[in-house]
Amino acid sequence: MHGVPAIDAILLRPDRAGAGSCGVLVLHSWWGLTDDVRTTCRSLADAGFTALAPDLFGGERPADVGAARTALGGLDPSTLTREVVAAAGALQDATGAKLAPIGVVGFGMGGSLALWLACRLPGVVGAVVTYYGTQHLDFAPLRAAVLGHFAEEDDEVSEDDRSYTEALLGLAGNEASFHVHPGTRHGFAEAGDPAHDPTATAVAWDRTLAHLRAALHSP
Repeated sequence: MHGVPAIDAILLRPDRAGAGSCGVLVLHSWWGLTDDVRTTCRSLADAGFTALAPDLFGGERPADVGAARTALGGLDPSTLTREVVAAAGALQDATGAKLAPIGVVGFGMGGSLALWLACRLPGVVGAVVTYYGTQHLDFAPLRAAVLGHFAEEDDEVSEDDRSYTEALLGLAGNEASFHVHPGTRHGFAEAGDPAHDPTATAVAWDRTLAHLRAALHSP
């Protein structure tokens, strides 16, 4: 994948799409490349997008939060970011529309990486959806439309952290749309997470698809 060691990934294309379909990169949370991620890619493909989700944990599937923290802490940041950039390039190749902007949907650590990638590749990323992932960056390079989904009760992302990210985006001229889902906890949008909330997930997903379609000009 574009100058980094090959990594496993899920790639799903819409049944009705030919070359040129819009691409969406899916970046997993600290649970790794789970069946939930495959379901997300399938939902995107059913909605008309080409979806690619790289395995950033090298096949590891943490069994609990402690193991997830350990796996996340063991990642090499340089390798991780190279893999994410390479996955974005691979997705563009897969769509057959190398110059078309892509969307990025990320969960937890993947949401943080989605925001980072949009700053790293402002000419490539046209839409970001972050699920309970924040970043404290200079967002001046960012050109993507940003949507955020956050939990009301979150032990991993504080209200101050969320507000600071939103403020930084605003200072950079990006009118991000952040939604706090009542009664939810960190991980609410992932079926395999103990905090999964199906109702909030459905609401967030409808908004996610609408955001991607509008930002990427996808039917």
